Amino acid sequence: MSLDSVLHLLSVYGYLMIFPLAVIEGPIITVIAGLLVVTGVFNPFIVYVVVVAGDIVGDSFAYALGRFGGGHFTSAIERWFGVTQEKLKLVEKKMKRHHFKMMILSKLAQGVGVTGLIAAGVLRISYPLFVLACLVVSVFQCAIYLLIGIFFGQAYEKIGVYFSYVAEATVVVAFCALVGYLWYRWRKKK
Repeated sequence: MSLDSVLHLLSVYGYLMIFPLAVIEGPIITVIAGLLVVTGVFNPFIVYVVVVAGDIVGDSFAYALGRFGGGHFTSAIERWFGVTQEKLKLVEKKMKRHHFKMMILSKLAQGVGVTGLIAAGVLRISYPLFVLACLVVSVFQCAIYLLIGIFFGQAYEKIGVYFSYVAEATVVVAFCALVGYLWYRWRKKK
């Protein structure tokens, strides 16, 4: 779906369309909604509440995937990466101690941050604490994206490209870190 199509859907269906789109892809939808605030289609306060709620619901889906969708999928990943119960307990202990920092980093990392949200579910981080951490970040993040849309919304296509660049760069860095880790483990075994 092109950005022009999204802009059209938002202008025709209004707030009803913002929420599901914000669940799927909040940042660019918030920027586009900011553009529509300037044109008088939306009220900025209502848009803000709707996109924050959509962002939290999207994060909750990722959490639920980790918490309830584990099974064979996570077991296979654990075996492939050599994750043991001892290592999981250590990570869980550190993650529970620093859950707020971990959630903030996960929310800010475009592209791969959803893995931290899924990990919070897998490790059974308290859901109220999870939502609180996500809400704190979403409140600021959505406000920034909405302001970008209000002041620079005409450039929404370029902004969408920049979001893609950031997401792609984050994925490349994470992939390189993973390859480096696997190479280190392989060398250590030799």
